[in-house]
Amino acid sequence: MKLRLCSFSRIVSARIGSLLPCVLALTLTSSLGLEWPLDAKTLEIRIPEKASASEQYAAKELQTYFQKMSGAAIPILEGNASTLKKTILLGRHQSSRQLWEKLEDPNYYVIDASPGIIRIAGGYQPPVTNAKGQEFVFDRGSLYGAYQLLEDQGIRWFRPEPEGEHVPKSNKLVVPNGRREFKPTFMLRWGVALYASHFTKAATKEQDLMARIWALRNKSNVIGLYDAKYGASLYIGGGGHAYSFLVPPSLFKEHPDFFPLIDGKRTPKGQLCLGNPELQDFFAAKLIQQGIKEPQTFMTSIDPNDGRGWCECPLCAAMDDPNLTIAGGKAVSMSNRVMTFNNIIAKKVAAEVPKLRLYSLAYSSYMEAPTRVKKIAPNLVIGLTPFAGAFSDYTKSITDPSSTPNKRFLTAIRGFQKLDAVMFAREYLSNYAWPGPLPLLWVMQDRFQEYAKSGFIGVYSETHPCWGPQGILLYMYLRLLWYPNLDLQQELKNYCRDFFGPAAEPMLHYYEALEKRGKGGPYLGSGGSEAQNLFTTEFLDELEPFIQKATQAAQGKPPYDWRVEGTAAGFQLARLYRNTAEQIKHGDIAEAKKSMDAMESLFGKKYPEGDVFNKGELYASHPDGKPRIPTFLREIKKQLAQADTLGSQYKNAQVVESFDQGWKFHTDPENHGVEQA
Repeated sequence: MKLRLCSFSRIVSARIGSLLPCVLALTLTSSLGLEWPLDAKTLEIRIPEKASASEQYAAKELQTYFQKMSGAAIPILEGNASTLKKTILLGRHQSSRQLWEKLEDPNYYVIDASPGIIRIAGGYQPPVTNAKGQEFVFDRGSLYGAYQLLEDQGIRWFRPEPEGEHVPKSNKLVVPNGRREFKPTFMLRWGVALYASHFTKAATKEQDLMARIWALRNKSNVIGLYDAKYGASLYIGGGGHAYSFLVPPSLFKEHPDFFPLIDGKRTPKGQLCLGNPELQDFFAAKLIQQGIKEPQTFMTSIDPNDGRGWCECPLCAAMDDPNLTIAGGKAVSMSNRVMTFNNIIAKKVAAEVPKLRLYSLAYSSYMEAPTRVKKIAPNLVIGLTPFAGAFSDYTKSITDPSSTPNKRFLTAIRGFQKLDAVMFAREYLSNYAWPGPLPLLWVMQDRFQEYAKSGFIGVYSETHPCWGPQGILLYMYLRLLWYPNLDLQQELKNYCRDFFGPAAEPMLHYYEALEKRGKGGPYLGSGGSEAQNLFTTEFLDELEPFIQKATQAAQGKPPYDWRVEGTAAGFQLARLYRNTAEQIKHGDIAEAKKSMDAMESLFGKKYPEGDVFNKGELYASHPDGKPRIPTFLREIKKQLAQADTLGSQYKNAQVVESFDQGWKFHTDPENHGVEQA
């Protein structure tokens, strides 16, 4: 019989020369699967006689994991399938040509299983060479297919370390019968920060490579591995906020008119003078030169610098719409000037380097869809950014009309849709402000499903990996990017079963309680900036039995004990944070200091860098040389210091209420505040 689980549509976008989102297609010609012995005497892996580096690596990955499963070293041979053995025919063999010749995208792959032979073939694009003579290949399809075959055996890569993978013991290879075609929903799967994210300085080269290979095995395609054997990562240029890279402040003496006019003076700080035609020509020329030298570039950033400092000259002000204001404020939105400038640059670049895509965020003070732009240039990709409280509320569905931040963000999406913009989401689906647990599994699925409906080409998420408390988010992020409609509850059960082993049941209850708390709970800011508000004493008391049972069940059973310990460390951090906050509130400063010391020790000293927490922010420094301390620690330390000072000045003093950074106070000698209240 035939079973059609879902369908896919192939929509070619001439604007960016790539595929718009597709969903996984899976066709089985039989409800039964093949079962072959994992035996070197009866099974072989065959690659083409002139196999690519990626095809050779894919075969080696199959051989390695088959041996981990069964102990058998399945031979890797070149050429056509043997008539004497069962064969995995991997790669672009001529006999498999009908499978791969029309797969133009290296994200795509096909597995065709029939008695005696399993064919795996994937998409491929010809290599390009940059100005330095470096060759970049785009040959991931067959490699992804090999990983799919391993996933069919139940193999999973939950974390980068060997202890983080799950390899069931078996002497059989079990594969669904018939032909299966695989195409990701999002062609751009980007931004899972690895060991060597820009805040984690302690990673070794070995750890860094391990983490990038983990991302490859989970089918991320922006991983910074350009070696041909890895099939090559998508090359993204510009490094995000890009003005200072393309027009460095060192040019200020020579070209002060390139830089913003603020309070009547030109300054090298802030943004650029976007209305200046000479600046526009210079800016475009830099990008054209870059595109010619680096033809491997998928897209490169032309995004403004982070922060404000917008030019006040007449040319720039004339680009604005004074009636379009930023979210929740009276200031004029900068989106019209930014997107007008972007279109000018995109047109100039397209005339010289037509294959080069540019990207710019829609972010902060330029988040709104522009009103003075009729259409976004076809070679310009817009990264819509649900940053902070103005545009992000992770406690409600993105389409929930009762959520003002999400409503604003959805309005921006719809606005850019009307301008025919090619879009991706620039998200914050992991820690940059809170290293403890985060209930974001349902959030990711909810948002990715909406992004797919809205025609987004992909998602980038800024993350600073806390592999202990948040490893599940990093893993599920990539699975949901490939296919947002997967059965998330079943996927969670499978994760707990395979990752936690004997502790599966209490850990499943732990995550279910956490996710339930996240839906409609206290406001949860992007990047976990308000996450500590979720963890009340009452909620921590609810979670604690699950952690205790999981710890007991996994005790002395590696690697499950190590995995539970890392997850439990996040719970312990949340508990110590809440203890500290409550003790400060009730004036128990001595106990608060003990809880603070325990929290800092747990976060900063107990575990090796990268093993449980990302501690880079704790030890990194700002450009001015001052220590960078994570927000959650900085704020609670400040509260403790204030309470300690208060206690030394007044007998039995206590903090009645702590206000967040958004509160502003001033003196009121006339008592006007009483009337206003």
